[in-house]
Amino acid sequence: MKVLDSDFIIELLKKNPDVGLKLDELAESTEQVVTTVLNAHEVLFGTIHGSQKNVTITERFFASIGVLNYDFKAMRETLNIIKILEQEGQRIGYFDEMIAGICRANDTTIITRNVKHFGKVPNLKIETW
Repeated sequence: MKVLDSDFIIELLKKNPDVGLKLDELAESTEQVVTTVLNAHEVLFGTIHGSQKNVTITERFFASIGVLNYDFKAMRETLNIIKILEQEGQRIGYFDEMIAGICRANDTTIITRNVKHFGKVPNLKIETW
């Protein structure tokens, strides 16, 4: 399973051609493509001051793919991540820590360009675009 990070989704909605290439690659694979409830929140939050058309397009996008929730297993993973990152003085922010927790809890790969943050998380599978 592949999880689309917010940076990927935003560029997809902007019709960035680099994202199109990655989408073609994903379409050829058999893996399910999803996102997290936190990524959906981040992207939808960015639309609240925009046009209703953009809100509708964004909501339709999220209705078309799976959205992983933040459950108890993800919370435990997040707390483990925070503990490790705190010990190293490398916190990456609550949302990214929670997204990483969801990904680890579901044994998924996150598709992102934010390797600066997510690369600090032990045992997190990362794929760039």
